[in-house]
Amino acid sequence: MADKDDNQVAQNGTEDEKPVKIDKWDGNAVKNALDDAVRNFFTKKQGFAEDFKVMDGRLAISTVSVLFSLFALAYDYLHPFPASKWVLAFCSVSYFVSVGALTAYLWWVEKGVFLVFNDGKTNWNVVSGLKKYDHIYTLSLARQTDAPPKAGSKDREISKSVAEFFDEKGTLLTDRFEAEVMRLFRSVSEKKTR
Repeated sequence: MADKDDNQVAQNGTEDEKPVKIDKWDGNAVKNALDDAVRNFFTKKQGFAEDFKVMDGRLAISTVSVLFSLFALAYDYLHPFPASKWVLAFCSVSYFVSVGALTAYLWWVEKGVFLVFNDGKTNWNVVSGLKKYDHIYTLSLARQTDAPPKAGSKDREISKSVAEFFDEKGTLLTDRFEAEVMRLFRSVSEKKTR
């Protein structure tokens, strides 16, 4: 059975070209499938370079939190509790401060961005949303600039029912979804040149 699947993948090209099929009643699976389709569209099909700086910031803060925990564990192992109480207290407080910094980073810096890519001139931020028990998927695309936004300028977004992008069996209708993403990208690109 596995050999048959491997041969089919070899004939079709890559494993990514298989149709994406999910449980359409699972909101997280639906959002993740659509987000992955957006990522594949911009990075693989359009050839834009993905920028990982936003994710690297989150990983750096998380690494600091884990290092405080590991240091506390190692120190307590080498110097059992009564001797290590001040180090444990310091590491515990530092851990919670770094987790607070991570939360602040997610709220104010990352702001729900799941993809940052570069088209050679400009960085673009992609944000998506699908509320619990809702069928409306929102995809926002914004140019990342150092200048403050001008009055009246607004980044574009689309809000569509997920039923438009999946068939009855839960298979993603990639061509239809990518056409909407391309339409959104063009609308923001045209706004840039005006």
